[in-house]
Amino acid sequence: MFRNVIHFPSRPGGGRHLQPLAEIESYWHVRAAGRPMPERAEIGPHGMEAALPHALLLERIAPGIGRLRLAGQHLRDLMGMELRGMPMSALFEPEARAELAEAIDRALDLPALVHVDLSAAPGLGRPALAGRLFLAPLASSAGRPKMLLGGLVVTGAAGRTPRRLGVDAVSVRPLEEAPGPSRCDTPPPAVEPANAGDAGVPERQRPDAARPALRLVSSGA
Repeated sequence: MFRNVIHFPSRPGGGRHLQPLAEIESYWHVRAAGRPMPERAEIGPHGMEAALPHALLLERIAPGIGRLRLAGQHLRDLMGMELRGMPMSALFEPEARAELAEAIDRALDLPALVHVDLSAAPGLGRPALAGRLFLAPLASSAGRPKMLLGGLVVTGAAGRTPRRLGVDAVSVRPLEEAPGPSRCDTPPPAVEPANAGDAGVPERQRPDAARPALRLVSSGA
C-alpha cells in the first residue's frame, strides 16, 4: 500500500513538538546496544522520562492488529478515556486503519522503524490536529518480534473527545538501513516529566526499580 520510504512534508514548527519521539527513538537505539533491536524486558521508563506521556507499548495479536499494552497520558487525553487493552485502531478513522495495519506489520515483519504522519480534520468543537506516530520493534525470546515500542505526538487542542486520526504519509526504514537515530528538526525545550503512574514495566524488570515509576497492566495477553 505504501513504499518503503515516503518523505514527510515539512510542517511549520514541527521540530518543536517532535522531541518526545526523538527521545523514544534514541532510547530504543541505546537499549539495542548494536543489536538489531532491544528486548521487551530491557524497556523501562528510566532514560526517557520526559517522553513518557507520549509513549506506548503495542502488542500484535493478529496480522495488522495491535493492542495497546501501555498508553501515556497524551494518548488518553486525545481519546478522553483509558486505552490500555484497546486496539490501536481505536485512535484512527476507519479509512486510515488499513494503512495503520500495514505500518504495524512492516515494523515487525521487515523489521523496521516506522514513522506515520497524522492529521485530524476540524469539526464542531474539534480543532484541526497534526501529529506523528513512531513504532520500533522489540525482540522476543519466543521467536519473531510481536511487540512495538512507540510514541505519539499530536499538536493542537483536542477539543471534544474522542478524536480520531487520519494517515497522511508513512516512512518505513528497515533496520539494516537504520544504524542510529534518524534526523529530526532542532530539539525543543525538555518536556515536563510524566506522572510516575502513567506507564511502564513490572517492578522486577525496571532499571530504576529503587524508585516508584510505572506499572504494566496486562489486558489478558
